[in-house]
Amino acid sequence: MSKAAPVAGMILAFCIVVFLVGTMTAHYKVFPYPNIRDAVRTLRVLVKEPPVEQRVPVDGYMEKTTILASKAANARWTILDPSVPRLPVIANGGMHRFRDLCPDQGCLAVAYDGQGNVAETWPFRPVNIFAADITDGAYPHEMLGFDPGKHVRLVSVQPYANSDILVIMHSSGGAIFPFGMGVTRVAPDGTPRWTRADYSHHWSTFGVDGLAYVPSLKVGKGNVSFHLGNGASRLHHTLGCRSERPQLDIIQKIDGAGGVVEEIELMPIILKSNWAGLLLESTEFCDPLHLNYIDQIGADAGPGLEPGDLVLSLRNISRFVIFNLKTRQIKRVVGGTFAQQHSVHHLSGSKFLIFDNRGGDALGPASRIIELDLANGAERRIFPNAKTPDAYAEVYSDRAGYLDISPDRSRMLASFTQAGLAFEVDIASGRLLAVFDNLHDISTAPEIPEDAKRHAGRFEFFGMSYVK
Repeated sequence: MSKAAPVAGMILAFCIVVFLVGTMTAHYKVFPYPNIRDAVRTLRVLVKEPPVEQRVPVDGYMEKTTILASKAANARWTILDPSVPRLPVIANGGMHRFRDLCPDQGCLAVAYDGQGNVAETWPFRPVNIFAADITDGAYPHEMLGFDPGKHVRLVSVQPYANSDILVIMHSSGGAIFPFGMGVTRVAPDGTPRWTRADYSHHWSTFGVDGLAYVPSLKVGKGNVSFHLGNGASRLHHTLGCRSERPQLDIIQKIDGAGGVVEEIELMPIILKSNWAGLLLESTEFCDPLHLNYIDQIGADAGPGLEPGDLVLSLRNISRFVIFNLKTRQIKRVVGGTFAQQHSVHHLSGSKFLIFDNRGGDALGPASRIIELDLANGAERRIFPNAKTPDAYAEVYSDRAGYLDISPDRSRMLASFTQAGLAFEVDIASGRLLAVFDNLHDISTAPEIPEDAKRHAGRFEFFGMSYVK
């Protein structure tokens, strides 16, 4: 007993020292606390979100349809008004999408001409894309067992004038932090000209200066904090992100060679503005703003707007911002009955189009496309509406969603991501002109269950654009 006492005392002393060291490192957030915290966060995400291959046969696969797999290609388009001339469009692809056209691993994108025929395809070669990274690993991601064919989701596809395409990628399945996976320029034969495996995300836009305006982010260190009020009313606020690594949005301006011409960090601008208090309304303090689209005001700017102003859609505060690119100041913050919106576009004058994910009105379902007039605050539901065919009257996308406007500004393409459908709609009347169903034959893809091979699968659809 007497011999055991010193040993027990040493063990107890060691445990006390370890406890005190652990407490101090956690309190002051010094080594090894950040490493342990990051590892725990990654493990928590991986446990919460099992790998894609355990959930669905292919990333983005939503449901098996009654359409035979061999009939998928012919069933994608439904033309409701054949009298309206068709316009060239480009559709997003992805791993094992359009295997009828790109039999190896699917197409990055597919272009259709004005007669509805396939005009061009871009093969998807995910390993090659990430091998072309020009950032030298400057943007680390937390992940285990990364497979670019399984863990990358194509969100944005925009064509260059020479038939190259600019593609933005997200992580798939939520098991990678942060979610932005980068941007790449791909030649018509599928060869990447360059890749930035950075934190780019959502949809890109080409500005009047010829540069690509790309949402990106940086990972913060510590929570966002700020003061509101003066004197006795002055209060300190902290956006409590559990990981203490919030994803803070950046506007990147990228040239054709993949060089970053400029970066604009949004959070410092928001904090210095008159609208910092809106951060307290964010639905996710680890991603306070969630920039999902950047548009640019055209020459037909309405009152209070200037050509070149940026329109920034900020999902997590359910607002969009008019941003003066020259002065780096917020001119206006706009809210309404829309909620968790995406893809806010300047239409003309003082009017804007909004993909409203979770708002709503007396007519019905939450997801809708609305027109908002800043001159008087009036909102007009465009689609779906009272005359929309019953099959599409309650189309819904809880997250994501993309709009594009035709060159003559009379029509729009609305991609309802989580419905797997895109709609061409006359903007003035709300009349539905055509429907694209994101159907694919995946029977030749590896590791596909037999019951998923016989019938076409409907996939999430992140976007379709007019070829301008």
